[in-house]
Amino acid sequence: MIEISLAVAAADRAYKLLKTGIERKKELEGLGFDIEDMAKPISSFFSAKNDLDVAAAKAKNPSAANKLFNQGSVEAYAFEVVRAEKKAKELEEKVKELFWRERGGQALYSKMLRIRQVERARRLQVAREAAKKQKFMNDLIFAGIAISLGLGILGYLLNLIFKSIR
Repeated sequence: MIEISLAVAAADRAYKLLKTGIERKKELEGLGFDIEDMAKPISSFFSAKNDLDVAAAKAKNPSAANKLFNQGSVEAYAFEVVRAEKKAKELEEKVKELFWRERGGQALYSKMLRIRQVERARRLQVAREAAKKQKFMNDLIFAGIAISLGLGILGYLLNLIFKSIR
């Protein structure tokens, strides 16, 4: 699982690369620049933003073991999730502005948003299901270990009791 702070940093770095790339392209090509020329940095930004969304979703649904052994406070966890969501929204607004300032960017951005909404809903559902399965497996393993330890301790105590009776 990618950590929330790493996902925020990756999204921020991808935005900066995109912005720098657009500025440099304009300098080099003058008026012939098209936002579609920046497909790779745009893809990197939205991939990083997706990682951020997945990390936040996983953080909102931790396993029993993570809840038990997590050292951080509830407030720190909540702050990290809220900060990440705020940063993601802020970066996405900046990317939207980059699109809207470029020739052909408004239509491209609008079309991308329509496609993105459908795909995002599908991927979030898959991510939620995967997180639930992972949580179930972690909880199952944790329960198995706890039961094994309990049975081991019970066996040890019964052994001590039967030895003392003899």
